[in-house]
Amino acid sequence: MSSRPSLSRIGMRRPTDVSAPLPTADDAPAAEEQRPAAESLPEPPVAALEPEPRESPARPQPRRARAQRSERRESGTTSAPRAKAEVGERPFLGTGRPVQTAVLLPNETADRLSELARAAGVSMTALAVAVLERHLPLETGKVRELVLATARPRRGSAAIQTTEMNLRLPTQLRVRMDELISALPAGAKIKRAHLISGVLDAHLAADADAAYRQVTEYESRSMRHELAA
Repeated sequence: MSSRPSLSRIGMRRPTDVSAPLPTADDAPAAEEQRPAAESLPEPPVAALEPEPRESPARPQPRRARAQRSERRESGTTSAPRAKAEVGERPFLGTGRPVQTAVLLPNETADRLSELARAAGVSMTALAVAVLERHLPLETGKVRELVLATARPRRGSAAIQTTEMNLRLPTQLRVRMDELISALPAGAKIKRAHLISGVLDAHLAADADAAYRQVTEYESRSMRHELAA
């Protein structure tokens, strides 16, 4: 009688032994170490998560507002000096192209003008123009008073001895003289030479230093006028 072969079960595990054992409390650290590395990355700072503040662009200003501010700046810097020049100073008459002007001056006036100009180191025209521009009357009534006050009395019927001089007068100064003379009454018989002689007699400096200051003051007024124009 033959025997049936049988399998040996030595060394074989039961089906219930195939599944992995359940983790215990001692195995918890090992499980944590097996987590993905992404979970252990440091968290970014809070400031990096917040959006960066955006600067709002400057709002365009209306043209009218810009123009008004520009007008206020101009009025604050230029109107005051102009008003002062109009109210506190006499008009400057030394403008315009110099015009050759022949003038008959009394000998005493001509000699005094020549001596002062030579001692001060300036030309006769420069000294005469400085005095005339500064002291020419601006009103018709004062012209007659000035000429009468500086007129020399005649000796008998002899006429006053005169010297002809050529002065280069600025156009504006000469025009102003002619306007004053033309505004006088018809019987006044006052000419340009009388007006020039009267102003020089009354306002020529007493010495060379004062004459030099008259010329330098005129040059300063002329420079200020050019800068303000």
